[in-house]
Amino acid sequence: MKGSKSLISALKYVFLGNMGQVLISLLATPIIVRLVTPSEFGLYSTTLVVINTLFIIINFGQADAIRRFTPKYINSNDKEKYIATSSYISNLSIVLLFITCTIYFLYTKDLLLTLIIFIYLLLYISISNNSSFLFGMHMQKKSETVRVLMLFLQYSFAVFFALIFSNASGLLIGFVFGLIIPFIVLWINIKNVKESIGLNQSAKGFHKDILKELLFFGRFIVIGTLFAQLLYNADILLIKYFSNYEAVAIYKAAIIVSQLLWMVPKAFQSALIPNIAELWEENKHQDIFDITLRSVKFIFLFMLLCSIGLYVLIDDFVLLYFGKDYIEAINPLKILLIGTVCYGLTRAFDPLIQVSGKLNQILYCSGAAVLINLVLNLLFIPKFGIEGAAIGTSISYIFIFIFKYILVQKMGLYFKIRFGTILKYLLLIIIFIFLLSIFQELIENVLMKIILTAIFGLLSFIVLLLSLKLVSKKELKLMFKY
Repeated sequence: MKGSKSLISALKYVFLGNMGQVLISLLATPIIVRLVTPSEFGLYSTTLVVINTLFIIINFGQADAIRRFTPKYINSNDKEKYIATSSYISNLSIVLLFITCTIYFLYTKDLLLTLIIFIYLLLYISISNNSSFLFGMHMQKKSETVRVLMLFLQYSFAVFFALIFSNASGLLIGFVFGLIIPFIVLWINIKNVKESIGLNQSAKGFHKDILKELLFFGRFIVIGTLFAQLLYNADILLIKYFSNYEAVAIYKAAIIVSQLLWMVPKAFQSALIPNIAELWEENKHQDIFDITLRSVKFIFLFMLLCSIGLYVLIDDFVLLYFGKDYIEAINPLKILLIGTVCYGLTRAFDPLIQVSGKLNQILYCSGAAVLINLVLNLLFIPKFGIEGAAIGTSISYIFIFIFKYILVQKMGLYFKIRFGTILKYLLLIIIFIFLLSIFQELIENVLMKIILTAIFGLLSFIVLLLSLKLVSKKELKLMFKY
């Protein structure tokens, strides 16, 4: 099938890139939470929410637009016009950033934080757009390598400055320093790529039709991403409003762990977009449906494996990973796991929905989910604290899954699930939980318990899948090849 090899290659590099980021985050987070107090970690987390929200608004979805339209234009006669138009939009984003930061400084009089926000976003806008360009050129190996390098440097500098200052400012300054080298590396790579494909780099201005196309796509992306940002972080802001930064830190710990499970689904989503976009242009809809169905199954099995393993080991994991100051994160994390699995599955739906032009449907879904999340959090947080936030967020994730599942079915993507298959999955879950629960009780050392249970869990999960005939050996080989 055309596009299959490029998809597997893309998935390989995106998967490795995401796994590299997971490992870096896994190693750095327990260090950071021990270098600053929970209150400072809460302040740092809240500030990052603000920075990420500003990035979404200022960059206007251009990273996604570049990833989407680069495959379309880069081999056409309009490639110079496309590059010039994209650069024009990026320059407008920088102007908007300067105006925003000026207003922020005049309002807060906080020069240090204003400089942190300005420099961070200035570098990150360039990194994000240039990385997306390489991705759209099917150079995932380069784009993902830079992403891993960026995160490694950010956490390395964050730890360094946290050792010096022991506060949120030190962490944020470290994150800014970590962007400098990736910025330079990407700038050099983009320059070389443009020269290699014969682009006229002196082309300036913009092409009206391409500008409309990029901004129209970006309009939906920025609104959708902004909704997603509110969906992910409205609970954090509301916890700060109703409680304090320490409560934010504890809830953020639960969020960090639950969202680590999204790394593989995110890898599928990112890799699928350019490949499905090409297949869509060729009207090969059945190929798209086949790829999407296979991705849904692989993502579901991964999420099932990891979420059950985490649930069984949750007490030991939180205590070992975050320390006793964050033990209250256990209950919210248990609640979030259900919604996390559902939301992870929707990652396989998104590329199909995006390339089909049904972005307005995503907006309706995200907007409704944000509204549900806000209402439930406003009701539950004052009564139940961070557990209430977890309940509201998990319900909103489940709503998104139901909405998108119905949407892709209307587009012709049908899931043939027999009643016998459902029973097999229920049996799989029951037996798997039983095996893990018994095995982990046999080991006393917490670190060895987590490591050995993870290995035992993976092997027993594979055996159960094959024994219950939920996957074939061919599918299993393809899964590991992905």
